[in-house]
Amino acid sequence: MGGIHLAIGFAQSYVRNMEASYEEAFADAAKRLYVDRGCRVTGERAQGSGPVGSFSLGEVAEFHTNETGLDNFTQAVIHIDSVRCGKYIVVLVGTGMVDVDNKITPSPTVEKARKCLEENDLQACGSGTCRTSYYQNLSWQEAERAARIDAAYSIASEVHHFRQKMDNQMVDVTVNKTDVAIAGYKTVGRALDKKNKQVWVFVEAIKEPLR
Repeated sequence: MGGIHLAIGFAQSYVRNMEASYEEAFADAAKRLYVDRGCRVTGERAQGSGPVGSFSLGEVAEFHTNETGLDNFTQAVIHIDSVRCGKYIVVLVGTGMVDVDNKITPSPTVEKARKCLEENDLQACGSGTCRTSYYQNLSWQEAERAARIDAAYSIASEVHHFRQKMDNQMVDVTVNKTDVAIAGYKTVGRALDKKNKQVWVFVEAIKEPLR
């Protein structure tokens, strides 16, 4: 994934200390950019199905990076633009400078964002969603994290099925595992679903074989 890499970071808007808000958002963007340029993802999610229907049995996932290189990388990251969106701050950073169009455009619908993905020849896509909350910056962060994890599963997935007794009932359990190195992530879409009070993030991931 050559060229200039971009990422955005979020932080709560601290009215009495806006400088701290921008610093926190910049650090968040720099770390996201660091992860997006390559990491290893491990995860496991479990789903149950029984007389009461289907239900989640939990999920764990981790992004593994070389943390010792983050500080030096952050020092080289360039601040491109910032904006205050009500109760949170958004900062755009990159590995190089780019021109920014500050024209305000409405957020695309989830359907339009999905259609855009389908029309492009992308390697491996992932989508993530999260309910909006008072601190919407946290919602966007969680949705983007979920999208990265989803993309990892689309590249490498190991599925196991078995039956297990839970609360005196037999339940069908599906466990899905992933362990994959990602050469790069690219956020290709974001959408705000005001009706259902959700935010969506769509990403593309490029696989790198584990060594």
